[in-house]
Amino acid sequence: MAYNLLRTTLRQMARGKSYTAINITGLAIGLAACFLIFMWVRDELRYDRFHANADRIYRVLWEARYGDNEWKIPLGPVPVSETLKREFPEVEQTTQLYQGGMTLRQGQEYIREQNILFADEGFFEVFSLEFIEGSPEGALREPDAMLLTAETARRYFGEQNPVGRQLVRNDGESYQVTGVVKGFPAQSHVQFDFLASLQGIARIKERAEHWGSATVYNYFLLRPDADIKMLEEKWQAYIDEKVAGEEMQEGNNYTRFPFQALTDIHLHSNLEYELSPNGNMDYVYIFSIVALFILVLACINFINLATARSLTRAREVGVRKVLGSRRGQLFWQFFGESFIYVLMAIGLSLLAARGVLPWFNRLAGKELSLSFLQSPFLLLLLAGLAVLATLLSGALPAVFMASFQPVKALKGGLVESVGQGRLRKGLVTAQFCISILLMIGALSVDSQLRFMQNRRLGFDKEQVIVINRTQALGNQYRVFFSKLNDMPAVKTASAALFLPGKEFDSTVFEPEQPSNYKATSLSYTFIDSRFVEALKLNMVEGRNFSPEMATDSSTVLINQAAARKLGWDEPLGKTLTMGGREPSTVIGVVEDFHFRSLHHEIEPIVLLMASWNMPHIAVRLNPGDVDAQIQAIRSAWQEFAPDTPFDYTFLSEDYARLYAGEQRMARVFTVFSVLAILIACLGLFGLAAFMAVRRTREIGIRKILGASVAGIVGLLSRDFLKLVFLALLIAAPIAWYGVSKWLQGFAYRVEPQWWIFALAGAIAAVLAFLTVAGQSIRVARENPVKALHSE
Repeated sequence: MAYNLLRTTLRQMARGKSYTAINITGLAIGLAACFLIFMWVRDELRYDRFHANADRIYRVLWEARYGDNEWKIPLGPVPVSETLKREFPEVEQTTQLYQGGMTLRQGQEYIREQNILFADEGFFEVFSLEFIEGSPEGALREPDAMLLTAETARRYFGEQNPVGRQLVRNDGESYQVTGVVKGFPAQSHVQFDFLASLQGIARIKERAEHWGSATVYNYFLLRPDADIKMLEEKWQAYIDEKVAGEEMQEGNNYTRFPFQALTDIHLHSNLEYELSPNGNMDYVYIFSIVALFILVLACINFINLATARSLTRAREVGVRKVLGSRRGQLFWQFFGESFIYVLMAIGLSLLAARGVLPWFNRLAGKELSLSFLQSPFLLLLLAGLAVLATLLSGALPAVFMASFQPVKALKGGLVESVGQGRLRKGLVTAQFCISILLMIGALSVDSQLRFMQNRRLGFDKEQVIVINRTQALGNQYRVFFSKLNDMPAVKTASAALFLPGKEFDSTVFEPEQPSNYKATSLSYTFIDSRFVEALKLNMVEGRNFSPEMATDSSTVLINQAAARKLGWDEPLGKTLTMGGREPSTVIGVVEDFHFRSLHHEIEPIVLLMASWNMPHIAVRLNPGDVDAQIQAIRSAWQEFAPDTPFDYTFLSEDYARLYAGEQRMARVFTVFSVLAILIACLGLFGLAAFMAVRRTREIGIRKILGASVAGIVGLLSRDFLKLVFLALLIAAPIAWYGVSKWLQGFAYRVEPQWWIFALAGAIAAVLAFLTVAGQSIRVARENPVKALHSE
């Protein structure tokens, strides 16, 4: 039975080589795309699940409201950890993390290491960490203790055992290596190259009893018999009674420390100050739907071509039935043929997926691998796709062909009744409906990204480099800063605590009364007198800071949003008091500018004057050779800080990174949209070719009666173009709803554009016409006498 099935299938493949090639290629492309997308989806869903107690690990968030400001962040106060462990027996263990960087010496060269995590000894009991050298006992007990990942150990010490050796910082302090560990896999929101003792951070000790500072990431391990909901209620009651002051419980004010499951962090926690960039569950849903769409497109191709080509096999079915074949036997015959096609397509799809996987990893920012022997999931996914593709593509044609009546089949009476059936038109419409949906989605995402990139931000981010970690200059800071502003390459340079594209902090300010608030939380940054010029901010009222005026140390600038929020129609001369400081007078108002991403509305901000060394210097360059200009600045840096690497970024790139997730999603979405369109056109090409051949006699008669090539092309294309127009009518409202929902995630956004819908429909129509016209022209140019003779 199996041998006969295989032999019959191969014979049919040989008879219709072009049909076979189109069917297998379309299925292979669809299956390869599905395979890659589902691997990506699985990778997203696996985050942080490798820990032995992943289902019992929680993170403590901090959410609060003060005045008109609300915030929810993953950072929290230092006392959280000790309080949880001491007051609540439901908590088995706690740990605190602090993210930082430092400059370490490797031989004679100093390297700026960014991926350093500071932790306490509870880390080993909460998280699953595998030791290669050393042991957890006492590994982070001393303030100068440090663990290295295996890769980092090789980078610094080669193949030597680093335990007991030292790593020297550029300030002369050293760390003692106490062990080598296996780094966490890529599917972890906690990543590090170095794991250092939290006791070595001075501010941790300074804030040990301070509940008002967001300093560390707090995690805890719940006991197996404890209820997280009950614990959270007890915990919040403790916070309300013991921690929250009266001002935090007045009116609408509140402070809370809710719990968040470890396995929810990556896909359900897109907060500021995250340890690493997070994913988005919406994108998991979107790409899962895209994968199914692509698979359905490929299967529709198969169904269309199989049912169309069944007309040539009608007599075969009639003969089989006359010779005694039952309907069930014919069903399994044709279903088995579909399965063989799917198996061949899967083999081709695996080759294609393996070939494009490195490119896909770069596109999606992943480290996926096709290791079937090590991953039962991949084998199950492969089997699942094979079954699903066979069911989708094989069942309908098998039922269709098995139902032929032998008398009509042998007489050829099926040609006209089936050839004009509605099934094929419905499937083609569905194909183009899906293709248009994906095109509208891709074009809408691109439109929003372009809007964000081109929107006037209220400052000029071009031609600005940001020198980071400038505290390393120490006593040479002022000398370097002065030399920087005298360089021909530099138009102006300004020091700042926070800059657009980086995280901003907020704190409580008390505004002069009358005001809308007695006290409220406002974002802030410390700057110098050149900041307004360096970023090209627009002063709308008052004046800028002046280095010649000593009294400006007790003045501030605010933006228009701050004036509106505080209810100040005439803000100049008003005072703002920042906690622990003297009142500062408002001397100027700058135009609102987007210091955060366009996901957020423009927020109020206070710009304070500072004379101390700040961590960032924004350098606006003069027009010229940027590489040469940066090299000149690098040389000046190395003159004053030879032991610290020159670390700089472009302000435009810092700001663009705020949309890295959307940009990556847009690239992946565009690629798979193009694939979907390609699959649809491939199926249409095969169907058009087959239908053109089936109408050879009709075309010959029309040519003899005087029909032109253009007229015949129009005749054969008209039906398909009608289906594209119908598909656009169906897809447009669905796409409008989906795009509108996605755009709601942006405070500043474009509205769904009518021209995008028109363009998607036009592209689909043009591609359909070109696909059909190619086949129509070939048939229309043939000698009509030859066409009639062949019939």
